[in-house]
Amino acid sequence: MSGSFQFKHFPAELLPQFIQGLPKVDLHCHLIGAIPEQLIAQLAEKHSVPLPCSIEALFEFSEFDRFIQALRLAATVLRAEEDFAEVGYQVLKQAHQKAGVVHLELMFNPQYHLEAGVSYREMVDGLISGLERAAAELGVSYRLIAALDRIIARDQAEGILSEIIANPRQQVAGIGLDGPEGKGPPQLFAWFYQQAKAAGLRCTAHVCEDNQSLIDAPAKNYEVCKELLACDRFDHGYNLLHDSVLLNQAVLNQDVFNVCSVTSVVKNRARRLAAIKAMYEQGLKLTINTDDPAMFKTDMCHSLAILCDELAWGPTEVVALTRNAIDASWASSERKSALHDLLGQYLKRYT
Repeated sequence: MSGSFQFKHFPAELLPQFIQGLPKVDLHCHLIGAIPEQLIAQLAEKHSVPLPCSIEALFEFSEFDRFIQALRLAATVLRAEEDFAEVGYQVLKQAHQKAGVVHLELMFNPQYHLEAGVSYREMVDGLISGLERAAAELGVSYRLIAALDRIIARDQAEGILSEIIANPRQQVAGIGLDGPEGKGPPQLFAWFYQQAKAAGLRCTAHVCEDNQSLIDAPAKNYEVCKELLACDRFDHGYNLLHDSVLLNQAVLNQDVFNVCSVTSVVKNRARRLAAIKAMYEQGLKLTINTDDPAMFKTDMCHSLAILCDELAWGPTEVVALTRNAIDASWASSERKSALHDLLGQYLKRYT
């Protein structure tokens, strides 16, 4: 944890106001899952993309597999560079205006859009155009993470990696890995990570997700991601609690886990919160994030408030998690310093 901050006699009734005004960092947010419903509907109409149901119905799910299907389907409505620009602009603008996000790291999956004829350069330059516009208007920052859905074929993954390396963008800070863990164990992607690392990209991966069984998402996957993939940080990580040896190793390593307090699996939400509490109490470095804010009907204020309401946490924990996020971000060192200063100035209001 980067420093500590203790509040004395903080009135409980001020907590919602404190969370709302807090400058926040979201390190685990998926592009498609963050697009507002109405924008998905507009893009589907623009490109005559048939959807099997209304957008509202599409975003109603209670199981992980159903959510993944909805996510992949929603991705098909982005068909042109200008679509990516508008989506990037709206996602960053909404994150800031609704929840005070001052730095956002956004994961996008190139494989979702290649079949529609969108080139890697079109999607990444479109995103950067829209995100830069929002960043300039709002005084915020961002980074992009090019991620693979684990169902990808090796040849397609090779093609995407070639495009990422051949078209470097400062704003594309790293790579990620998502989708059902059991269908693509991390060791299958060691080659991808090794080449990306050699090209100067940072690395993260979804690992040990609690929406999947211990057979599909075992604690040992953390070890693979740490040792073989050389990940700089990790997304989720809840199933790590089932292996005390690896858990203790992660604590000693001071590894960062970008956890999310809202999940696609409704019946798993209480267990998810209990896991986050246990991870925090065991000494893991955590950040709190939105994952798929539009699809999960959440934002950073809501994601933090849930933890405070359900776990009896307060401003001390919220500030610790925020500082962890600033430190773990892939922003420049100058931007990190500015974010810490921004947070410090905000805290002066409450001391």
